[in-house]
Amino acid sequence: MPDWVEINKKGTELLDKIIREDEVVLFKDTCSCQTEEDFNDGILVLTNRNIIFVKRDLIEPKYEVGLHSPIGNICYIDYEGIFYQMIVIEVNADNYQKIFKFMDFSTFVEGERKISEIKKEIQKIIEDFTTQK
Repeated sequence: MPDWVEINKKGTELLDKIIREDEVVLFKDTCSCQTEEDFNDGILVLTNRNIIFVKRDLIEPKYEVGLHSPIGNICYIDYEGIFYQMIVIEVNADNYQKIFKFMDFSTFVEGERKISEIKKEIQKIIEDFTTQK
């Protein structure tokens, strides 16, 4: 089991350097992320402008930005899985679509919220952003 306390602390330190003063954090949760390249634990954040995933390296104890893109670059969001659910977000990053699968949300592991509720919360943030433009 990942050390979510350490991930939250170290990831937040990096986020403090990335998130600008005029950005508002609308969603933040520790989770795991699977892409075509790798699988990492970290923090998923949506601000009023960007989607960000700060990831912990599996081999070395270091943290880096795995995703930092404007919310407007999100192509779609969905969730999949019957026994093991995950939120699937496709982002247009660097002029090509990349799929991120987020799972093991700390709140989901603790049983506080269902993955479908987290997906609806993220979907609402994205919809609010697009209607404001």
